[in-house]
This record gives sequence, C-alpha cells and structure tokens, in this order.
Amino acid sequence: MATPFQHILQSERLTFYIGQERKSVSAHAAAIASLSRPLYVLIYGSMSEAQTKCVDIPYIEFDDFARFCEFAYKGDYMSPSWSYDEESSQQHDSFSSPSSPFAEVRYYGPPIAVPDTNSLACLAANRTLGDHSREANMRPSLLEQVYDHNLRTSNPDRTLQFVTKMASVTPFSATAINLHAYQDFTEVFLSHSRLYAFARLYLIESLKAKTLLKLHQTLIRFRLYSRRLKDVLQLVRYIYSNDYIPDRTAEGTIDDMRGLVVEYICCDIGVFSESSLFMELLEEGGEFVGDLWTVARQLMA
Repeated sequence: MATPFQHILQSERLTFYIGQERKSVSAHAAAIASLSRPLYVLIYGSMSEAQTKCVDIPYIEFDDFARFCEFAYKGDYMSPSWSYDEESSQQHDSFSSPSSPFAEVRYYGPPIAVPDTNSLACLAANRTLGDHSREANMRPSLLEQVYDHNLRTSNPDRTLQFVTKMASVTPFSATAINLHAYQDFTEVFLSHSRLYAFARLYLIESLKAKTLLKLHQTLIRFRLYSRRLKDVLQLVRYIYSNDYIPDRTAEGTIDDMRGLVVEYICCDIGVFSESSLFMELLEEGGEFVGDLWTVARQLMA
C-alpha cells in the first residue's frame, strides 16, 4: 500500500500559470488538492481546470506561490531574507557598521537561573545582541522586554501573553532576527501576509495557521529601531488593503492577522506614537484605527 507521500508522488501533475507574467509551475495534484476543499474541487471537480490540468492564478506572485508549493509538500515554507537598506546603513554608528554584521553576544536582562534550552528566558539570553542594545533610536524586542528589568511598556503582563501565545509551537531558531537598523524586514513581513491572504481565499486553514505562527515569532524577536518602524507599518497597510483579508464583523470580531499586528503595536504604542509615519496612518482613518482602539481598550481593561 502506498504511503500518503508516495500517493502524492504518483499523482498526476498540474501546470499552474502564476502572476501577470504567467510563469509556469508544475506540481502534483494530490499535494495541492489535499490542502482544502476549494482546491480539491478545482483540481478534481467538474471545472475546466480539472479537464485541462492547467490553472491560472494571476493574483499571486511567483515567489509566493513557490512558498505555497513548498508548504504543500513539506508542511512548512522558508521565509525570504531581509534586504539591505542603504539609507539606514549610512546613518549607522561606527560600532555597528555593515562590514561586521554580527556584534558581540550580550544579554541585558536579569540572570537566568536554570539553563533550560526550551525556555523563553534562555532563548533571550542566547540571542546575538549588539553593543548598541540601548541605542537611543532603538527599543528592545518583545522577547527582550519580558526579561528586561527596565521594562517600559505600560502592560508587561499583556506583553508576556503576546510573546508566549504561540511560542511553544514553532522553534525560535526557525525565525529570522534583525541585529542592525539597516536590515529591512518589509519583505519578510509581507511574504507571510500575502500567503495568509492566499490561504483565506482558498480556505487553507493549515497555511493560515502557519503564516500566523511565523509572523508572530518574527515580530516578537523584531528589534524596534526607529528606522525599522516603517517595515511594520507597511505590513499594516497591506493587511488593511488586501481584498481577501476581511474587515471587522458586525459582532466586532477582528481578523486573526490584523488582530495579531494591532496587538503587537499596542504592546509598544509609545514607540510607534513617536513615528510620523504612524501618525499619518492614524490620520487616514479607516478600519485600522477602529481595530487599534478596540484592542487598546481590551488591554486597558
């Protein structure tokens, strides 16, 4: 009897034409169809795609679809790497120059009593941190904040809840971290949100969960340099403008990814409030402002 994976390899192959350029991608039908009912019907139902074995998907880019296929076969996908922000690198201090991207290992939180390699505290202690961890234009990540004696957030208990919400599911080592202000994480954030929107369109619950986990763990390790706030704000603009990510329901339920990002911002609202880009976003109004107020009221309760 064939195993599930052998069944996938023995299934017929489909050709997907991706994006506006219609780049072709070949994949096994069983790998894709197993992810959701809509995909199963698309591939094995009575639609023309099931007959021609060709599927046009113009609303997703090739790189994102490649990650989707990776998830279909492996149950996981590799996030893109950060990009180099030349403007930010030119404003760097001498001790954090791009020529030496990995600085001295240093931890600024309280001492760790038990070296449990699975604990959040130990993970925080073993992070590669730069000498400039208290640089004026940077705030520690949420992971650092939880173990920082000088915690600045107004609601440390809520910050801890955000950090530990999904922390035990995916190893922290699988997520990227930023050590310098010139590391632009915009594409890292957006890759997760674009796959999330694709998963919502085709009702792929497993992929939705995976994107939320990856984005959550990237955010809690993300160090808030002042020049990197814009990375998070571009993520906000995307998830509040994408047609496949729904608005707040009549009952007040906020979409999972929107709720995750808004809660993250609320945990560091003092930092974001210093950003002119954030103030511009607030002045534009819209669903984001309502969600931000809703989550902020819950945190203050």
